[in-house]
Amino acid sequence: MATNGGGAGAGDDDASAASPPLHIVMFPWLAFGHLIPFLELAKLLAARGHAAVTFLSTPRNLSRLGAAAVPPELSASLRFVSLSLPVVEGLPEGAESTADVPPEKVELLKKAFGGLAAPFAAFLAAAGDEDAGGFGRKPDWIVIDFAHNWVGSAHEAHRRVEPEEFMSPPPWIPFPSSLAFRRHEADWFAASYRPNAAGFSDADRVWQVQERSDVIVYRSCPEIEGRDICGLLESLHDKPAVPSGLLLPPPEFAGGNNDGDSADLIQWLDEQPERSVIYVALGTEAPLTSSDVHELALGLELAGTRFLWALRGGCDAGERRLPEGYEHRVAGRGHGLIARAMADRGLGVEVERKDDGSFGRDAVAAAVRRVMSAEEDGKVFARNAREMKEKLGDGVRQERYVDELAALLRRHRRSSS
Repeated sequence: MATNGGGAGAGDDDASAASPPLHIVMFPWLAFGHLIPFLELAKLLAARGHAAVTFLSTPRNLSRLGAAAVPPELSASLRFVSLSLPVVEGLPEGAESTADVPPEKVELLKKAFGGLAAPFAAFLAAAGDEDAGGFGRKPDWIVIDFAHNWVGSAHEAHRRVEPEEFMSPPPWIPFPSSLAFRRHEADWFAASYRPNAAGFSDADRVWQVQERSDVIVYRSCPEIEGRDICGLLESLHDKPAVPSGLLLPPPEFAGGNNDGDSADLIQWLDEQPERSVIYVALGTEAPLTSSDVHELALGLELAGTRFLWALRGGCDAGERRLPEGYEHRVAGRGHGLIARAMADRGLGVEVERKDDGSFGRDAVAAAVRRVMSAEEDGKVFARNAREMKEKLGDGVRQERYVDELAALLRRHRRSSS
């Protein structure tokens, strides 16, 4: 994500205790993989007492995020403002996030998102007029996402590219790297350079946001990306690029409720031998076809390993049916809840794919068996995973990233109220 100064210049080098709190506006893209970490960062910044944070989104998204349930201790420093999404032909009624539409209609959501430019400008124009503590200031910082290319002036479009350009390591990486896409990945990435229903490409959105921003904030940390990559971001963009940490939601948000299904799940896990269960999850909005679901399911069955599969519903959930009789066949070892960087770090195995990106049950079974093996291969994966868990689970280190980001925002606040 990118942080735009909203017209801010460099302010005091040191933020004194007497300085008024910052007013930070946060406005994520309409996908829960963006909304949730933005919200976590908003809470963490507000909790530090140095900022009043305004979080913007659409009414339905704010409702689904539980925006009304702000912790009492943050009620004076965190507020939510809704902007209504305009109607766009072809976009389903009530669709306000990528979870509400199939992949082929996300570009219509982006078109509707562009319609928030005027309401957002009106919000900024009125900001500071109210007498509301830290909210009674013009924003010091506006934290935006990749899709906000309409914040600021227009910019020329960048060139179109061909998939082959992404199938070898880019020349601008100054250190040895194997970073390259396979054909099906390159086809998908090259498509992001072509204009969509919104009238411009996603690549142009990203470039324009980055060029107009004063600071680039990325939701990650050097423990995941590597320090070489983190340093490369600053040199490429010629501006500060700072990590926010992982911004993981608290356990009560991530773990769901305490209903009977959750209790059954915990009981089932407790009954399994240690390190015997593989967790299968593909992200909140992975576009799985019926064939994908079948091959993954049958591959898990072939592997013969206990598994916990978080197969989410969605706008096309009706197409994600498991093979007939599957749940009965895997009863007892499959619970009814029915990424290459990881492989490069020895944390997992990438499922072998065909040229078109599809995969088969045999490839799934082979990858699962290798990871869960009691032989040396499996032990290496387990050891590397434990080491990474310790690094990423270091709460003190993750809090330090937010502290450093907050300090940077205070040092370079707006020079006038």
